[in-house]
Amino acid sequence: MNAERFLNAVVEIEELLKVSAGLDPDDPSELKTLIDRSKALSMDHKKKLHKWRSLRNVIVHNIRTNSIPIADPRDSEVREIERLVEIIKNPPKLIEVLKLQPPLVLRWDSEISDFFAELMPPREFSQAPFLDEDGQHKLITSNAVARWAASNYQVSDGVLIDRSLIADVAKHSEEGDRLVCEKQDITAQRAIEILSSPQGIPPAAILLTDTGHETGRAMGLAVRADLPVLYKSTRV
Repeated sequence: MNAERFLNAVVEIEELLKVSAGLDPDDPSELKTLIDRSKALSMDHKKKLHKWRSLRNVIVHNIRTNSIPIADPRDSEVREIERLVEIIKNPPKLIEVLKLQPPLVLRWDSEISDFFAELMPPREFSQAPFLDEDGQHKLITSNAVARWAASNYQVSDGVLIDRSLIADVAKHSEEGDRLVCEKQDITAQRAIEILSSPQGIPPAAILLTDTGHETGRAMGLAVRADLPVLYKSTRV
């Protein structure tokens, strides 16, 4: 019955949330508290779980006929909560969802024309990682290029492009052009939180490295334009 599948899913989610919170299986924490404090759930997941928590209470406390619950969830509700169980058990990984490959990494002393090659078809990227003089990964973006060009433009001479270095152009970057580095095993949900952070201006991109640090080997690049795909991978 749907009610039995639904109740089993609620119990499994409760157990999984205790594990992710580092609690013992017999910890007395209420499901509401586990949901509210969870870092593994999105806000949408939490809203659904609170709704399902209420539905669970209705099923459990309702009158039964021959030990069979009278209240029975819809098929769609059961499918959704079972999907959430799978997401919590096996969170989608960023690198797998976006099928990321190691990106081309430029150098601080590369000419800006090298970045322009990334802007043109078939790539049509609007940003690219580069290594600065200290061997740390930074980000060059088309926005920084536009601000650099505007600040250097003169009506009589135009803008000298050919020999301008990426490091010089990158000096015109703003807060929203920054790059953050993360380990290559981060989840899609964690990437969503980083790229859509409501606190301050989120970074333009996440660079996955083998160490999670700015000096690690680049394994993949995720940008804000990837958010719709990431949201879809965590949807129930």
